[in-house]
Amino acid sequence: MMTWNTTHVSSSDDVDEVTVSLILFGIVCSLSVAGIGLAIFFMTFNIRYRRNRIVKMSSPNLNVIMQFGAIVLYACPVLFGIEGVGRASDNVLAGFCQARVWCLAIGFTLVYGTIFSKSWRVHTIFKSAGVKRTVKTYFSMHFVDNMATFTLVSFHRTDDGTLLTNRKCYKQ
Repeated sequence: MMTWNTTHVSSSDDVDEVTVSLILFGIVCSLSVAGIGLAIFFMTFNIRYRRNRIVKMSSPNLNVIMQFGAIVLYACPVLFGIEGVGRASDNVLAGFCQARVWCLAIGFTLVYGTIFSKSWRVHTIFKSAGVKRTVKTYFSMHFVDNMATFTLVSFHRTDDGTLLTNRKCYKQ
């Protein structure tokens, strides 16, 4: 059993406020916007050339799901930095606190669930190397859809404890 050898009790007053300069926030936001633009470019490329043999082999439907997840993740730095910039009401900031948790969870699930699904497809194809085997894309898409639905349901059913205290987001 571990014990903590101190008599000091931590409180919310002990939390140091960490701020980011407006210039750094602008640079990070511009890089995020550039990433969103690049993801949209790749998404339109996948949709436009989905009949091409090489693009078809890379599962363009799964690529679009992955790029949508990347767009959601690229929006996260803006949500994380927005609480220190400007003046907004507490209700708006509480919404940002919840939105950044949801964006991280959904974006991560879409990107890495799609990568996992594509890895599973490659494993299934090369596992039976002697037999001509194809894996339908709709099964992989249902897998990623089920993962995202599970994430949504689990976040909806549990209270994550994010509080807005003194205009800062804290975990309870």
